[in-house]
Amino acid sequence: AGIVHVTAGFAAFAGSLLVGPRPDRWEDLNPCARVRSLSVGYRDPFAPHSVPLLLLGTFLTWIGWIGFNCGSTGFMHTAENGFQAAQAAMNTILAASVGGLVAMLFRRLITCKLEMAAFCGGIRAGLVAITAA
Repeated sequence: AGIVHVTAGFAAFAGSLLVGPRPDRWEDLNPCARVRSLSVGYRDPFAPHSVPLLLLGTFLTWIGWIGFNCGSTGFMHTAENGFQAAQAAMNTILAASVGGLVAMLFRRLITCKLEMAAFCGGIRAGLVAITAA
């Protein structure tokens, strides 16, 4: 697993060097920017550039993660093995769902807004958390 993560990390680093930072991303480095983010006319520097693409990527990752966790149970040639795969799928779905809902709830409590970016981040956090279990 180490070689996979190292390779992916270097590939992501190389990609980020090629693409560069988003336009207008680093212009306002004021530490009070979070306070001003609630004011009218201020653009959140962490806002995603395309929410539909964010949702598409998150749900494709989620589907792939379900297959990965089910496949990690091994063979499915007996009913017990099939039950383990089904249980892994259900746990994966529940962890991602609860992660997304909790992240969106906390975002709502902090900023008084419901944001899909927080929901997608929570889904990914739930997927990462359940994979180690």
